[in-house]
Amino acid sequence: MMPHHFDLPSFAGFDPGRPEAQAFEQMRKLLSMPQVGYSRETQEQYQRLGRLIVDYQEAAADYNRAFAQVAEESIEEFQKVLAGIDKEAPLEVNSLRDLYTTWINVCEDIYADFAMSDDYQAIYGRMVNAFMAMKQESESIMDKQLEALNMPTRREVDAIAGKLQQVKRENRKLRAELEHLTTEGRAHIEARIACDDPIGQDSSDAAAGDDSDRVQSCCDKVM
Repeated sequence: MMPHHFDLPSFAGFDPGRPEAQAFEQMRKLLSMPQVGYSRETQEQYQRLGRLIVDYQEAAADYNRAFAQVAEESIEEFQKVLAGIDKEAPLEVNSLRDLYTTWINVCEDIYADFAMSDDYQAIYGRMVNAFMAMKQESESIMDKQLEALNMPTRREVDAIAGKLQQVKRENRKLRAELEHLTTEGRAHIEARIACDDPIGQDSSDAAAGDDSDRVQSCCDKVM
């Protein structure tokens, strides 16, 4: 009969409890080997990127392991709720909706406790920092490759996009000022035309004199 459980041997510092940690450490050692040759700096940069990728993979593994533990705790707590271990009587479930609602409430409580803990902040912060460092290094390598090919880099494209956005804002501002000046000029021209238009030629002289006074007053206001 085959045994149901057997212990892995421990050799060369291998830890059977966390084999992935040993694999990450071996990868770091491999990526830390000194390089020689005329392309030594490029090889060292790729090695640095490889180590950052390993750091991110390890941080992501710890993050996933923490959430797997949260899922396990949620299942255990759900079983306790159904069995009524923390209450005087077991929970009565009358429908699948009640069962689903109970499961959601239990999971939300467990996750809320974990999300507010210091462990979650440390694990999540480490994963985000590792990802941003890996992204920054990969973008640096990409920019160097594009420069070698005489192609625009990411920084240059971002700078061009920023200048285009600034030009668009200035154009909108100038267009608004031009429309305002056009409106004022049109109003001024219409007022001058109204003042120069002969008024009341067919009326009596007295009426013509009154109209002339009004026109002169209007012109004085415009001027």
